[in-house]
Amino acid sequence: MIETLRILRQRGALVKLVMVGDGPLKTHIEKTAASLGIDELLTMTGYVPNNEVHRFYQKSAIFVLPSRREAVASALLEGMSSGCVCIASDIADNMELVHPMLNGLLFHLNDAEDLANQILNVLSFPEHEVARLTSNARQMVERTYSVEVVGKALGEIFSGLSTN
Repeated sequence: MIETLRILRQRGALVKLVMVGDGPLKTHIEKTAASLGIDELLTMTGYVPNNEVHRFYQKSAIFVLPSRREAVASALLEGMSSGCVCIASDIADNMELVHPMLNGLLFHLNDAEDLANQILNVLSFPEHEVARLTSNARQMVERTYSVEVVGKALGEIFSGLSTN
């Protein structure tokens, strides 16, 4: 993400990166951003309680999930249901959720140039294209991962277990 931010700045894109959460790489990320001269474009929030994370999605135009491994990524589902255009790494689990140009975009894992290109693509989309992508993403999440749908599926699983 930090290398992508550097590339975007170099290409003249005025973007800011907000990293929500905390972890052992925080200091390393901050030092790397400072060494590249892009620390003013980076905000690291530190820990944010789950019930407050939605505020960051609401303020963001784009959500990026650069994961190397995921199961079903809650953060990606949250981003898809929040109105952000989602860009995720092209790992198998993300590819089950994100269908390029239907409900989001994918980029090649560990490829900062490709991620920068995808972000620039989104920034060039007309409003109606952004609206179409974000609407499709939200509909997919509601159709497949809503509390009602998941609850019903779990109920059926548990019901089947109790009869065995």
